[in-house]
Amino acid sequence: MLKLLSLAVAFLVVLPNTWSSQRWVLESKSATALNTVTLYPDSSFFKHSNHFFEEGTLFEVLDETIEEHEDSGQDQKFKWYKVKTNTGRVGWVFGEGLAVIVPDYSVDQQIQKYHKRKIQLTSGFENALMWVAAIQGRDNFHQQDYLNPIYNEYYLVITNQFGKSVHINISGVNARGQSQLTNFDLVDVNQDQTPDIVVQTISSSNENDLQHRNLEIYSTQAGTLMKVLEERLTLTYEDDLKSPALSKSIEIEEGIIRVEYVDYLLCEDYQQPISVQAIGNDMERCMEYVTYSYIWNPRKKQFETLYDESRTTVKGSSTYETYLKEYPASSSGSLTKVSLNERLKVIKHFEKMTLHGTQKKYENYCLVQTSNGALGYIPANYIRFGQYAHAPILEAYYQQAPLVKNTWTYPFEFIKMEVMKLARK
Repeated sequence: MLKLLSLAVAFLVVLPNTWSSQRWVLESKSATALNTVTLYPDSSFFKHSNHFFEEGTLFEVLDETIEEHEDSGQDQKFKWYKVKTNTGRVGWVFGEGLAVIVPDYSVDQQIQKYHKRKIQLTSGFENALMWVAAIQGRDNFHQQDYLNPIYNEYYLVITNQFGKSVHINISGVNARGQSQLTNFDLVDVNQDQTPDIVVQTISSSNENDLQHRNLEIYSTQAGTLMKVLEERLTLTYEDDLKSPALSKSIEIEEGIIRVEYVDYLLCEDYQQPISVQAIGNDMERCMEYVTYSYIWNPRKKQFETLYDESRTTVKGSSTYETYLKEYPASSSGSLTKVSLNERLKVIKHFEKMTLHGTQKKYENYCLVQTSNGALGYIPANYIRFGQYAHAPILEAYYQQAPLVKNTWTYPFEFIKMEVMKLARK
């Protein structure tokens, strides 16, 4: 009888907190601590407080200040929020460490269908809610606030039945640059019958116009959200210039992740057993085909290397009958004849700017090796690339190379997932 009474009391204690936590989210009155925060008696740092709350604590938002206030370092400005804990304590938390639920209409379309939705995960998040929250403030560079740049960080938050939250940064903007969400999926990547979170983002710096694409995969483990894979996808020709191949190609299937791409690298780093004579590093790059893969380890609960990085020669064939050139120029002397559909090893990309009347354009050549071992240059648009995911991208690039590399785009799905998409609740 005593045991039953104890269970009943425990049920009565947990149920209101559980219901309140979900109600705060559904009524758009919730906020979560992004790190350890202090609950102050008023909206200032002047009065001391010993009330600390750990990362992931959920609050009900009761009110907020109209104006933004400087942080302790006077570097940024945020609002203060009057909040209530699930134990009923009321006070003020500075907005620097608090992600507040955003209005439904402002949620990114990529994630809108998951906002305020139930989700069944594992490890203490079997009955959870997903929602979108944000830190919103300003970088404090000027006395006049209208001159200060916006500082925003948006988070996907997952709150379990006990009011504990975990979060993922999905986008943001500040004085240094910005990031945005490009794709979001709930899929069973590791084949354990529960959803994993797959996030794709693009980030850019105000210092240059190169955009960096990233892939991140998360799963719930040990009562928190663990990042089990992070892969930078953007391929570069130089540090701040896009590669003609644009991005790594990723295939996810049954707990295995395969990565492939065509790499444009300095010829001094070329690893193939073919002698390459440099002409000018600003105009040429050697090319290699790169593959590697990961596999899910259910015991360690993480992805680990299945096959190490492999680098091989890029393969192709000729689309025209032509001659190898000694140098990458139409005026160069001819060498060996190249037959139609002859198999080639594509070794080096070479480009130069030319002027046709008043119009500038790039002429692209590739150093190739024929099946009988002859080396020479042919126009890059005379090559059909092998059975690579990047073949149509490279062929389109060499048909008409852009004058500015960072404007180069191609409609291609670089991430393919042959895995079960789990229905949302």
